[in-house]
Order: sequence, then structure tokens, then C-alpha cells
Amino acid sequence: MKFVITGSSGYVGSYLVNRLLEDSKNTVLGVDRITPQRQFHPNFNFMHLDLSSDNLNLCSEVLYEADIVIHLAAARGDWNISKEQYWKDNYFALKRTLEAPWISNIRYQIFISSVSVYGSSDTPINEEDPCSPHGAYGESKLASENLFRLHISKNALQGCIIRPSAIFSPGHPENTNVYKLIESLRSFPLPLIDGGKNYKSLTYLPNLLDLIEWCIDRMIKGKLTCATYNYVEEPVMKVVELVSALKTSGLHSAKTFRVPYKLALAVAYPAQFLGLLSGLDPYVTSDRIKKFVSNTWYDSSFIRSLGFSPKVYIYDALKETVRWHLSGDTPPTII
Repeated sequence: MKFVITGSSGYVGSYLVNRLLEDSKNTVLGVDRITPQRQFHPNFNFMHLDLSSDNLNLCSEVLYEADIVIHLAAARGDWNISKEQYWKDNYFALKRTLEAPWISNIRYQIFISSVSVYGSSDTPINEEDPCSPHGAYGESKLASENLFRLHISKNALQGCIIRPSAIFSPGHPENTNVYKLIESLRSFPLPLIDGGKNYKSLTYLPNLLDLIEWCIDRMIKGKLTCATYNYVEEPVMKVVELVSALKTSGLHSAKTFRVPYKLALAVAYPAQFLGLLSGLDPYVTSDRIKKFVSNTWYDSSFIRSLGFSPKVYIYDALKETVRWHLSGDTPPTII
């Protein structure tokens, strides 16, 4: 199969490229505005493109020959990214891609969205529940989903949308949620705001890559038109339960203490102000405090009911990720 991966140099994209290249029958064209660490694989090619601004009409003929495109390109991080940047990198980059002359020739397409399209909830949210995103990231992702569905329907293509939660694994980058949580617990006692009773859904990257391959197989067999799937690990844990699971997974020195929500915000605002003055990430911001105490409680039983079964149980995933943090290993080589 001939794959095109947009956002191929990012965390998920780079690991997906490696996974696809494990099959010698696959070829992969990576598309990104960031050059990957290295490109020494006979079945991998790279195209340096900023999908939000470069001319997409003059692209390589390789794009016209592709079988599958996986749309991963998106804004990353939660510090010093403006609303305009989220919309540019998420919505308008996808819009320009879907308007390119070569894209409608690619029969099978997958859009990696996010559970952020739902917003927070005190009860588990599934694919039938209404979307009410908070902030530019979730709003731009939801608008992008609507663009993608229209594109699939208009061109009679096979496609699906996958909505993962916070993604983690060995080798995850410093700006990801679980990375920051583990390193915080390694460095100092973690404040459990209001006791850490809120739920946090997580997605283990190797399981997500398995799901992408599962969706590709279903599309090729003609079993998908434009389906939408949540994907999170089960069980979904409260923050206090997650910390306990990390301790059991090998982070034995992890300690916590309870902090009232209003006190946490009071500390966050001056730290955030100093960060804005210095240009450095202050780590503690009001938005992160609000995000930390919110429920991100999502239900992915639908995808499991269709036959997808994750290979790695969440407790084993956490154990392997903690092992990587404690080992001091560098991330696996990309591409």
C-alpha cells in the first residue's frame, strides 16, 4: 500500500510511519513543515510542506498514486499558541489539503481528531452525544471533522474519524500530559486539586496505531463510509487512581498533597504572568489548572463492540511508560 501521512514528523505521525514501514510492501510519503530526524529508509520519502500556506497544487506525482492518506497535521502544545494559530494549523491546513487537486484521487482517508470536540462532562461521553468544545483547539477540530465528512461524501470515498484522548507511550514528548504528570511526580509532591476526584481518559499510542490499521482494513473491505470512533483505554481512572497506578507501575517515590481549587488558581495567575513576560513556559497556568480539574471522561465501547480489542491493557501501558522514564533511555529512533 502507498501511504501519505500529513504531520509525519510529529509524535504520533513519526511512530505511525515506523509502524507502517514494518511491512516491506508499504511505501510512505511523509508531509510536514518540520524535517524528520533522519530519512534513511528505502520505502520512505519526505515532502517539506506547510499545508496552511504552501502551494498544494504543485505537489509530487507520488500524491496522485497514493492509496491511503492519514490526516495528522495539527497544532501541538498548550502554551503560547493563539486561537488564530490553532485555526490556521488545524482547520485551514486541512481545508487547503482537501481542496488540492490530488486529494480526491485517494480512495481511503483517515482523519485523526480528538475527544476535545466534546468538551468536559461528569458522565461518560460516546459518539452519539452532542459536541460542545471548550477553546480553539476543540472548536477547530470539530470544524475540521465537518469538512472531512463533506469531503468523503462529496467524492464517494471510504473514510473514518478517530477521536483519541491524551496520548502517551515510551518516548512521548515533554509537552504531552502524561509525560508532564510523571515528571512532576518524580520531582516533587504533586498537588491533587480538590482531591483528584475527576476522571481522565488516556490513549496508549501502540493501541491507537493498531486501531488505525484496523480501520484501514475495514475500509479496504468496504465496511466503512465515514464512521466516527472514540478511543480511550479502559478503565477510565480518576486522577487519584491514576497516580496510584503510576506508583504501582514503578514510580514508588511519587507523593501528593491536596490543594483547594481556588488556591491553585491563585498560584497559577502570577506564574502565568511571569511566563508571558519572559516568553518561557511557566508550567503552571490558569488554563492548565482548569483542564487538570475537569472531567475528560469518554466512552469507546462502540469501537470495541465492532471487534477492535486493544492488545495492551492500560496498567501494562503505564508500567512500560514509567519504565522508560526511569531508564533514561532516549526515544526510539524515528524513520
